[in-house]
Amino acid sequence: MRKFSKKAVTHLRSFECKRAYVDSGDNAIYIDDNKNLFVEGVGRVDGLFYAATLWNESVWAFDNKTNTTVVVGLKELNLLHRFDYYIKPLPDVSYIDSPNCLAIAENISGQYWCIVNSDNYAADNKWPIEYGINGIKVLLDSSVFLSQKDNVLSCHRLTDGEIIWQVDFNQLLDSGKGNLFDSIKILEGKIYLSLIDYTNQIQCAVICLNITNGAIVHKWNKLSGRLSVIDKKLYVISLQTVHVIDLENFAIDFQNYKEELSRNEIYFKLDKCIVSKDEILYFVNGLSIATNRFGAIDIRSKKLLWINNIEINDGINNNIQDIQVSDTRLFIHTSDNVLHIFERNV
Repeated sequence: MRKFSKKAVTHLRSFECKRAYVDSGDNAIYIDDNKNLFVEGVGRVDGLFYAATLWNESVWAFDNKTNTTVVVGLKELNLLHRFDYYIKPLPDVSYIDSPNCLAIAENISGQYWCIVNSDNYAADNKWPIEYGINGIKVLLDSSVFLSQKDNVLSCHRLTDGEIIWQVDFNQLLDSGKGNLFDSIKILEGKIYLSLIDYTNQIQCAVICLNITNGAIVHKWNKLSGRLSVIDKKLYVISLQTVHVIDLENFAIDFQNYKEELSRNEIYFKLDKCIVSKDEILYFVNGLSIATNRFGAIDIRSKKLLWINNIEINDGINNNIQDIQVSDTRLFIHTSDNVLHIFERNV
């Protein structure tokens, strides 16, 4: 059975850190009451600690006195890199499994977008800030990205922002009110998106597009939900069900967990579900509002593994804000500004 034990706690505020503390024995990083970042072995970084991202399990902080940005790793609590200018990663952009992230930077020449490589932190492919500033959704690779404006999805060149192709959600759904239900997923040159008409929710579809020209490759009508794509399988998660689609032969395995989940008063909070590489679905309970309960389902064996709750004390919502998983760690971010990091038991 796959279990996690509580490893460390970091106090966060929606990835915009107000106070933080991590302790792993000899080292610690934290944000004091004056919003100063302190790293043992590195020293104090004066200035606002402004961004945290699980893209590579790091936190970023800008020192407004020395005009430098430091990147601190959460795994070893060490200094990973120092930039001699302001730079901020965009954690709300999907990076697929790319070793790059999209960042906004500023130096004496002004503001610009750039691609930061997670291996060496080289900031390459710089281009003016006006390109792609509206609704960047997905960084496809080092040459193109997707953006969304209203119901139109566009593919752009990174170098100059030029539009390569566009698709209209209304036309893809054959409806006058097509809406993107979930984040966009990418696998092997294909784009997967879930569309729905909120005025007529029977009118929905999961659609596969060619990444080169935006043409429809496959369409699953009357199907919508939270998407995950792993190892040539597409997972479509609804309130208490999962459709597993084999992307080689398009066979669909429908998994219905309504009976067992209803006994426990559980519904998948669709924007807070994630499938791991070993096909474990980690979910947060909730319909319109997330709760403090979360659990795991083994998709291969079609078994509910466990349901748990987490103590939250914000005095208002007491709910789970976000859930992420890596190979060895489970991250639960709660409304009382705490990121709970659980490490897998071997």
